[in-house]
Amino acid sequence: MKRILAAILPILALLCCGGIAAAAYPDKPVTFVVGYAPGGTADVSVRMLADRMQKHLGQPIVIQNKGGAGGIIGLESVLRAAPDGYTVFAGAPFVAVSSSYFLKKKPLSLEDMEMVGGYMPQERCLFVPADAPYTTWEEFVDYVKKNPGAISIGSGASQWSTDLLKAIAHKEGLNYNLVMYKSGGEASSDFFGGHIQAVELGVGTPVYQAAREGKARLIIDLAADTVPFFEDTPTLLSKGYPWAVYTEYGFSVPKGTPEPVRATLEAALKATMEDPELIQLMKNAGYLPRFQTGAEYLAVSKEGVTNIESLLHYLRDNNLQ
Repeated sequence: MKRILAAILPILALLCCGGIAAAAYPDKPVTFVVGYAPGGTADVSVRMLADRMQKHLGQPIVIQNKGGAGGIIGLESVLRAAPDGYTVFAGAPFVAVSSSYFLKKKPLSLEDMEMVGGYMPQERCLFVPADAPYTTWEEFVDYVKKNPGAISIGSGASQWSTDLLKAIAHKEGLNYNLVMYKSGGEASSDFFGGHIQAVELGVGTPVYQAAREGKARLIIDLAADTVPFFEDTPTLLSKGYPWAVYTEYGFSVPKGTPEPVRATLEAALKATMEDPELIQLMKNAGYLPRFQTGAEYLAVSKEGVTNIESLLHYLRDNNLQ
């Protein structure tokens, strides 16, 4: 019996130590993968949160930018990672999922990930130069009709927005060029440089801030809510169009991540979003801070995927995709 106990005790010790190690998550730095290039809303907002969230996790957070394909490249890299909570997709997992539909890639599914939680919605808007010869959506449409091919519209890494603009061009008989960028930062740079004549971006981006200063003009809200500091801007829905596009920012981890680990990340996010200094910082940038639990974030993401279907049907029915 003594010999049996002597053989079993070391095994039990190893198992106990393993359990303690698992319960001590995180015990090393956590990597946040931002699926977009530096400088855009996803990158900037994630860094705002990471600076504070790492204090609640008790470990450093390392930011990695893996831009491309509307967030798909970054999200796929996270889904291939070990489901241990040390590799987290940060920014907009739902947008990356929607991009896989529009780009006809292997469809990404919300079922392949666990949602940590959300931290803000974002309106998508169309901006033009402050001195553009049009001040309203109707004047913009009229100008494009009279000057076919003269306008290039950039998109800050949103394939959903790009295809929405493609559908509008077909519906209105417009001829403009659509240019996709890896981030809102890159699109903003080309807009300021005069390389594109209009740009589709979210609130909080450099062009949005320029519009607040009167150095750019917001002519239409592509989403369904109001834009901070531009509450009177009309939406596409108010103009009779059947589509809208929006972004919901948050965090996700690979499917199979232990629930205690996911819950630890959610708790850290919740505590971070209760920081009044962070809330004010985000509001000053034009962001709309709003904490959502993992379950709430999953529900709003599922709703977004459902809303994509109408636009996809239109694109496919008219051979636009």
